[in-house]
Amino acid sequence: MRISRIGIVAILSAAMIFGFSACEADTSVGVVKPDTPSVTLSSIAVTRTPSSSLYYVGDSLDTTGLTVTATYSDGSSKTVSGWTVSGFSSESVSLGTEQTLTISYTEGKVTKTAQVSGTFYVAASKAKPTEKPVKLSNSDYTGTLAGGTYYAFGDFPQTISELDDNDYTSEPVYNGYYLGSDGYFYAKCTENAYETGCNYSDNTTVAQIDANSTKYFKVEPIKWRVLNPNADGNKILLTESILTANVAYYDNVNRTIGEKTIYPNNYEYSNIRAYLNGTANQFVTEGGTATESDVDWSGKGFLQTAFTSSAQALIADTVVDNSAESTSDSTGTLTEATAYICEDTSDKIFLLSEKEATTSDYGFTEYNVYGNGNSRIRVTTDYAKANYAYHQETTAGYGGVWRLRSPCYSNSSPSIFARYINFDGNANPSDLVGEKGGGSRFVNFRIKLTVILCFAPGVFGLKYFLF
Repeated sequence: MRISRIGIVAILSAAMIFGFSACEADTSVGVVKPDTPSVTLSSIAVTRTPSSSLYYVGDSLDTTGLTVTATYSDGSSKTVSGWTVSGFSSESVSLGTEQTLTISYTEGKVTKTAQVSGTFYVAASKAKPTEKPVKLSNSDYTGTLAGGTYYAFGDFPQTISELDDNDYTSEPVYNGYYLGSDGYFYAKCTENAYETGCNYSDNTTVAQIDANSTKYFKVEPIKWRVLNPNADGNKILLTESILTANVAYYDNVNRTIGEKTIYPNNYEYSNIRAYLNGTANQFVTEGGTATESDVDWSGKGFLQTAFTSSAQALIADTVVDNSAESTSDSTGTLTEATAYICEDTSDKIFLLSEKEATTSDYGFTEYNVYGNGNSRIRVTTDYAKANYAYHQETTAGYGGVWRLRSPCYSNSSPSIFARYINFDGNANPSDLVGEKGGGSRFVNFRIKLTVILCFAPGVFGLKYFLF
């Protein structure tokens, strides 16, 4: 059947009229409901401020922890994202400037703002922690061994400050350190000179403990010499300076665990080993009753103080040789301390042994060779001097004394003696482990660092990357 164009129009028109009438009938009995008002953004509030208050010059605001809560016209609220922040500045060093941040949030074409004030500290960009080893050129540093390989890695208080006493923050702002007006971090320390007449590098006198005098010391990158620069595996680093003291090896007393006697010069159970690695004392870990010398250094030892968590991850766990052979010099001339050795330990940081400190491949001379220019001589930092470290000042070129981990067997009471390196580089002396003077509390550190080796495509040999 063929429908004309007029017929189509007539059919459509009828349908439209019919539909309209039906709708009109439904409306009369209330089928269509009125429109529901839409919910709109009423306000926002900062319910948690940023976690970080310390920045370096040029840093952007770290919004970690910043939480914004939105409130709506129906009284509901929720945590929102997608906001923006303005008002933060890190253009220059600041010892604690209060800044007002403005947070803006837009939803449904409605924008609301909120303000929050906070105190922010801004340090110099060069004060950032040395988180990866930085190789030092000959022009950067001339060390204890001519032609040696040196790195900067980690940070520790070293040089006495040149700032005035009012040029620091009133409270520590990072790692227990104060921020100075020059943008660098400083450790505040009560002076405890080993003896009268001890001087800092600026020729001022180190006060003794009864003076109750405090000084600030600049936190600086630690310099290390590579002992095995040509090794294919891990690099062994030794600090170029004596960094601190006043950390006891242990008291001059025996301890027991079951049937086992723990002598004072047992490195495995020593206080100094726990300090270096930031752990509990091994004696306590194995069930011994703690004394004042069994300090729990968990999370607060040298490892955690000198290195950030990412830097710590670059330091390898090392099986430390504590055998009888390690207690003699590299030529085997000195008597081995066979009765007082301990088990091998697994450490990240540890003291050198007598054998290692006299190994020619590490750049050291024989144990009985000493004097000006000896590569075992170590300069004592100002911070170490303030912490009871001895430094020989009467002879130019001499340094301090530093402890080895090796027990000694050449004294009348060998169980309470351990080896140390003298201020002239002599590797033969020994001292009481519990003695507060001499070389008993002076530490030097050695760490192993992982080196990634790979073949460079198309090149014969090895191309290596330090981390």
